[in-house]
Amino acid sequence: MDALMTRAELASALHVSVRTVARLTAAGRIPVINVGRRRLYRLEDVLTALSSDDPPGRRPARRGRPRKPLPA
Repeated sequence: MDALMTRAELASALHVSVRTVARLTAAGRIPVINVGRRRLYRLEDVLTALSSDDPPGRRPARRGRPRKPLPA
């Protein structure tokens, strides 16, 4: 079984800031395991998610109704 890492440990392994890991988590770009109040990560799952073309949980760039086309 893969070891679970904290946000700080993952940031160190990826050579990024803890804030970057938080942003990637909030955007749904990397998978997270919630254990009680803790958020833990598997390095292998994170690397797979970051290397894929279509990350899991990726949100569309714009929500809401489409804009009306501009008159020509």
